[in-house]
Order: sequence, then C-alpha cells, then structure tokens
Amino acid sequence: MRARRWIGILLAGILAVPAVGSARRRPQHGNPHEEVTAMARVETAPRRTRHRNGRSFEELDVLLLSVQSAEPRRESGIPFETRRPVHVVHDLTCGGTWVDLAPGDRVELKGEYVHTPSGRDVVHFTHPADSSCGRGTHPGGFLRREGPRAAAAAGLPAETASDQAAAAPPAAAAVIPPASVALFQSTVRPVLAARCTPCHEPGGKMYGRMPFDNASVVALHAARMAGRLSGPDRKTIEEWAAGVAAAPAH
Repeated sequence: MRARRWIGILLAGILAVPAVGSARRRPQHGNPHEEVTAMARVETAPRRTRHRNGRSFEELDVLLLSVQSAEPRRESGIPFETRRPVHVVHDLTCGGTWVDLAPGDRVELKGEYVHTPSGRDVVHFTHPADSSCGRGTHPGGFLRREGPRAAAAAGLPAETASDQAAAAPPAAAAVIPPASVALFQSTVRPVLAARCTPCHEPGGKMYGRMPFDNASVVALHAARMAGRLSGPDRKTIEEWAAGVAAAPAH
C-alpha cells in the first residue's frame, strides 16, 4: 500500500514538470520571424501613434538595402523583402527614443523581422530590451540614423559622411546571402579585428555608428575600407565584396 502511494506521488511530480516549464516559455509568434540587423532607406516620414495597449510608437516605411540574420550559421527560411517597403514599428514606451528622420535618410536597425501573410512585412522590437515594460522577453534592438544628417548631429564633418555614402555599393549588391556571411566571419572579420581595434570593435568609440563585426555594414563601406589597407588584407576585403555584389538577391 505504501509502495503504491509513493509511486503515485512520483508520477504526479513527473507530470507537473512539463507544465511548469511550458508556463515560462515565451509565447510563439504567429508568423515567421527572425532577428535581423539591416541598413535601410526611409521611404515615408515617421508618425507617432498610440496603440490599444497604451504604448506610443514611431512608425514609418523603409526599403531594406541590406539585411543580415542575427543567426548567420543558420539558413534563413524567411524571404526578406528588399524590393518593396517594409513597415517599422519602433516602441517609444519600452526603451526606444524618437529618431528624427525624413524620406531619403539612411538608417541602421536591429529588431525582429516578421513575414506576414498579407505581404506587408514588419520590423519591430527595434528598442533596447530593458526593464521599461517589465521583464525583457526579446533581444535588444536599435533604430539609428546614418549619413550626412547623422554626422551633423554627432558634430562630425559632413564630407566624412558623404565619402562613406559614396563608397557604398549598389543597394541590390548589399544584400548579404548566408554563404557570404559565413565567408565574412572566416576571412574578413579576422582582418578587421586586427586592423580596426579598438575603435570599430565592441566598446570602441566608433562601434555604435559603424560596427565592423556586422557584414552588412562592411559590405556598404567595403570600397572605402579596402582603400585604407594594402597587400593581402586589401585583397581579402575586395574579393569578398565582389562576391557579395555578384550574389543573387534574396
């Protein structure tokens, strides 16, 4: 009798474990989604909105010029939209701040790309995953302006930003396929880590505006970067950038 009672208690404990674990999991998103970093061009002027949940947002449409999965080792199953605008929903209540943007501005963003059945894809969670709205349930993101206006706001010479923009390859060539990202990690990253430390590495003074561990950013500025190198290092970046430009778009 006592043995049966102990067996019953043991079974009850085993059955209770999955229920507790599943309660702590983050709810699954209804549509295909993936964490990405991207460079984009602003297509519509941002507008401030307020949703039913009481939160305020900055919303705008952008055209993705380059997009990179946050998990470069995994083949992405999502067809990132680079030919039509996608909608950005930037949360101003949960850690995000308003970014002064106008059509034609270039922006860099990090967040969750959502592929919707309607075809109007969305990028959200472009704000830091801090404690503004309770416990964080997603990776931190960002939305920031690039180019001449960003340089002026930061007190940098306008010609510096103009030179960087002129050095960027065509928009279609900046889309980074998974194979090019993998090649970037094994060949280009070691060169940049050795040559551009500490400024463009995590913690460096230029990392926030131009992180050299981001394949999309490097692809957009590869020509200018290669011009400052020589020998095998220059050849490595030039050959990689040529491969990105020749790769078919997503």
